[in-house]
Amino acid sequence: MQDPRKASAEEQISALLARDPAARTPLDDPGAVGFLLQVLPGVKTEQAEEQIAALLARDPAAHVRLDDPSAVASLVHGMRRSGADDQLAALLARDPAAHVSIDHPGGVAALLHALHEAGADEQVTALAERVATRTPVDEVSRVGFLLRNVVKVEAHEQAAMLADRAAAHAPLDDSTAVGHLLSGLQDAGAREQVIVVADRLPAAGLFGRFLEIGDNAERYRYGLEPDAGAAAPWGWDDLE
Repeated sequence: MQDPRKASAEEQISALLARDPAARTPLDDPGAVGFLLQVLPGVKTEQAEEQIAALLARDPAAHVRLDDPSAVASLVHGMRRSGADDQLAALLARDPAAHVSIDHPGGVAALLHALHEAGADEQVTALAERVATRTPVDEVSRVGFLLRNVVKVEAHEQAAMLADRAAAHAPLDDSTAVGHLLSGLQDAGAREQVIVVADRLPAAGLFGRFLEIGDNAERYRYGLEPDAGAAAPWGWDDLE
């Protein structure tokens, strides 16, 4: 005997698909199109397959907006899940890496990973290049987050570019944000840039952060000289 809850769910799904979401979904909304293309293959009914075919027949690749990186990432995933290789190729031909906003680091990271998983290496490189050269380094926590994700998609040259800019120019007025930056630099293997940031920390009033790096706690256990060198050993009697 069929579980009544399962039967009810199947009826609800059938009723929903009968409302023709493929025809109602706005083609300029990549998030909505991507969501449908990710969900419908899991339904595994003829009705769902017809909806996928109908949606793809509307040529969403030619119509979706390319400004929202999270939404475009959802669309890339959806096209791959539904086997829409031609649509994916058409979407990539529109060069989303050049058009998406890079103001939202979470969305940029999502799109980097979606493109990387799709094997769109040129798009990954192009987007990582924009991130590396245009991300404002004054948002220090964002830089650390993006560094990790640029490295994860193997855009090492672009990660090094971003690391250089951040190490030299990022403001060091927030200890927590600086911690995120240092963590991102370390995850990216940017040892030289970590040293550059470390050398800037005492003057920024973050000597505590400075001591957390490498063997600085031992080397500078007696403090820092005005010329930034390690202070010579001293005892309390020397203060008299």
